Amino acid sequence: MTIQLTSEQRAVVDSQTPGRPVRVEDSESGRVYWLVSSDDVHSLWTTHVSDAVEAGMQAIAQGQAVDWNPEAMKALARRTAAGGEAL
Repeated sequence: MTIQLTSEQRAVVDSQTPGRPVRVEDSESGRVYWLVSSDDVHSLWTTHVSDAVEAGMQAIAQGQAVDWNPEAMKALARRTAAGGEAL
C-alpha cells in the first residue's frame, strides 16, 4: 500500500533540510514516524551502522566489552519476551 502526500504534507517535506528525515505524528495514537526520501535511506542506514560500530569499538577500547555467551543471551531474550527484565 502506498500513501500519497497531500499538498500540505508536500510543502512541509519540501521545506525540510535535504537528507534529513521528517517527523510525522499520528494525532490519534500519538505514535511518531519518520518520513525518509528513498534517495536518503542508504546514506542514513550507513551512518547509523557506522555510528553503532564506532560506539562498539570505543566500548572495547575502554574495557567495557563482555565475553560472548549465546546461552545467556537466549535466556535474557526469553525473560524479556515473557515480560521479565528489559534488554
